[in-house]
Amino acid sequence: MKSVGVIGEGAWGTAVAQVIADNGHQVNLWCYDSIVAEQINTKHANMRYASDFVLPENIYAHEELEPVLAESDFIFISTPTAFFRTIVERCKPFYNKQQCWVVLSKGIENKTLKLPTQILQEVLSPQICLGVLGGPSFAQEVLARQQTGVMVAAFDLEIAKKIAQIVANNYFYVATNTDVLGVQLGGALKNVVALMMGVAQGADFGDNARALLFTCGWRELVAIACALGADQQTLFDLPGIGDAFLTVTGKYSRNLAIGITIGRGDATGFVHTDSCVLPEGINTIQSIKELIVAKNIRAPLCEMLYAVIFESAIPKQLLQAAVSSVFGVEKR
Repeated sequence: MKSVGVIGEGAWGTAVAQVIADNGHQVNLWCYDSIVAEQINTKHANMRYASDFVLPENIYAHEELEPVLAESDFIFISTPTAFFRTIVERCKPFYNKQQCWVVLSKGIENKTLKLPTQILQEVLSPQICLGVLGGPSFAQEVLARQQTGVMVAAFDLEIAKKIAQIVANNYFYVATNTDVLGVQLGGALKNVVALMMGVAQGADFGDNARALLFTCGWRELVAIACALGADQQTLFDLPGIGDAFLTVTGKYSRNLAIGITIGRGDATGFVHTDSCVLPEGINTIQSIKELIVAKNIRAPLCEMLYAVIFESAIPKQLLQAAVSSVFGVEKR
């Protein structure tokens, strides 16, 4: 049995904490909200994010970061990318070089354009032992112990295998590889394609048109990931196309839902005023827009999606961009 730390009491952090606890490990879960922490310790339930599930008794919630880090050799961190750096900086006084950190967050930091593992290396240590977990995995189904397959990546495959041993069980299957960059980019970019498909659904695009848009959008996002150094094969595995499929079809997809409201013309003001609490795709498309400019990447659909969300472009221009990209002609 190991003592494992989990940072972040949201649905995904809670789900991974349950997986680890089911495997017999003691889990120390850091909660930003003291009320959530108290409920987990007294009622064995996260009433805010996972109210339908009884949590294992070997999950203990903490309001402070020090006991979570001090007692754990493995730290799983599930913090929205917008707040990731701030939380890691708060962890720094308690970090030790023997710890291995596993990123559960999916996104690209605005302005710096860094991925979560790069933030960990920058704030804690360039030599930090780290891994990343990604793949098609709605928290609600993991909490219900439904069959789920994910991928763990680390620069050292043996480290990836050690992380996999902590989380793998009879309902949570884990593959391993060494493409740390690709697993993270797959998790971030699938949220963008889910937004795009939500916009198309909200704007009443036909099924044929949505299939065209998905194909063009995913091809464009794979090209972006590869330009940034990802292995293309990873983007056609669980962390890429697998996660994208889940996020554009699943009933729990927040990115798809906000895309639908944007496609209907209902959410522009909310996006502009409250983006930090919106699904990761909203923050990620802003980072993608900056990356396109910085790296001189041709990505007309991503640019148009940004324009629909933030510059009042109309959704049908997404389809026009797809047609032009594939067939070299303007939509008639």
